[in-house]
Amino acid sequence: MLDFTELLPLLNHSGFRSGEELAAHFNVTRGTIHNCILRIESNGIDVERVPGKGYRLVNPLDLLVREDILSHLDPESLVRMEELHCLTQVDSTNEFAGGLPDPSDHGFTVVTAEMQSAGRGRRGRVWVSPYAANIYLSIVWPFGRSLHEASVVSPFLAICLVEKFHALGFP
Repeated sequence: MLDFTELLPLLNHSGFRSGEELAAHFNVTRGTIHNCILRIESNGIDVERVPGKGYRLVNPLDLLVREDILSHLDPESLVRMEELHCLTQVDSTNEFAGGLPDPSDHGFTVVTAEMQSAGRGRRGRVWVSPYAANIYLSIVWPFGRSLHEASVVSPFLAICLVEKFHALGFP
């Protein structure tokens, strides 16, 4: 069965793709392509259909591509990052990260996902995680402090991110 995440890159940023072309690319029927398009739409992604032209995404997605992320990191981060997992879909990045080996004392591991099916927010609240709409991220980092001291890390990082986004011109 063709997973909709395999089809997305071909519909993203590349103009229209005909159902026939997509079916030939994946060696499946046009019906399979149609069903896959329906699964894309059921994940909240708008697909434009034009008879005689084919399909394309209404709004191109900025997908989390491992090589792209690595190419934008500074050398110190590249040395310290022991693993980078870019997942398409996962129950929870935090749960996945919790099953990984601990990084070294000065290293860290990053887990991203395009979608979480069972993400949790603060105090166990449900975390709505539509496909490719946000950044779903967990970092495994040896903090070496008490749980109380660790509780300030998330708000501190959020403030740092907001300041960085403002500096880059994002409101």
